[in-house]
Amino acid sequence: MNAITGPPDGGMLARLLTGQVTHGVIARWSETTGWTTREGQPLPSPMLLLGFGTVLRRWKDKRPYYITDSPLPDPETLNSEIPIEEWEKNLNGDPTPPWKYCFVFYLVHEATGRLHTFAHDTYGTLLCYEAIKEQCFVKQWLTGKFVMPMVQLGKAPWKSATYGMQMRPHLEPIEWREPPRADGGNLAAPAPTPQLSGPTPAAAAPAPAIPVLPWETISEATAEAAAKPASAPKQAPTYPPKASSTAAQAAAAIAAKAPLAAGMKAAAKPMTVAESIADELPPHSAPPKDDKGWR
Repeated sequence: MNAITGPPDGGMLARLLTGQVTHGVIARWSETTGWTTREGQPLPSPMLLLGFGTVLRRWKDKRPYYITDSPLPDPETLNSEIPIEEWEKNLNGDPTPPWKYCFVFYLVHEATGRLHTFAHDTYGTLLCYEAIKEQCFVKQWLTGKFVMPMVQLGKAPWKSATYGMQMRPHLEPIEWREPPRADGGNLAAPAPTPQLSGPTPAAAAPAPAIPVLPWETISEATAEAAAKPASAPKQAPTYPPKASSTAAQAAAAIAAKAPLAAGMKAAAKPMTVAESIADELPPHSAPPKDDKGWR
């Protein structure tokens, strides 16, 4: 059996159980009159089921006593310590065990805010308790929230092994509510309100990596230097670029077209017409080697 259960913050029901179990208007149910107050006035319906649970109750000298410990002690152990001569008698005049499980319901009339307490130890009330507890568990599991039902006060049939078909109290949920927290809000934490703010500054783009072509070779020192961020921006080149000489351009063009010839020595001076004729003349007709005055 479970002790009194209610909202997770425990505020309302914890205060209700301080000192006593019954609060507000005492509610009763009978098969003939239905749901009424202790004075016999009909109860309003529907009402909000604020909480429910199980306690131990004993009647002595026409006054109820309650045990609300969690977990509850075994009533049979408690009754074994009480002489049968001290047991109360039921309507048939037979002694009845003093301590019994009692099922407590706290109902609130939403229009008036009036609290009602219904507490009974009959088997029919146990069936009412088990039915509403199961429905609350399933609904809370489906919604993921602590919700309690608005219930219609009614009755339902059940079959007794001794007396056949009987009627019992019944609470029929018609809608579900989320009780307030102790701080005034709902039990579910509210979603944070979005705050308006200025544009978020764009993150600095990472420096582009230097591509390494397959046919290029970069030394480790060069790669390490390229990976480090530059301490200062490079200066732009001066325009127009410095023009190279005509001779240098010609040499570069020749080297590009004929790379092998670029590394060769300069060719010998071409032979003149006179040297070609001299090679064909006999030795005694050849011009002097210094050819001074010959031309």
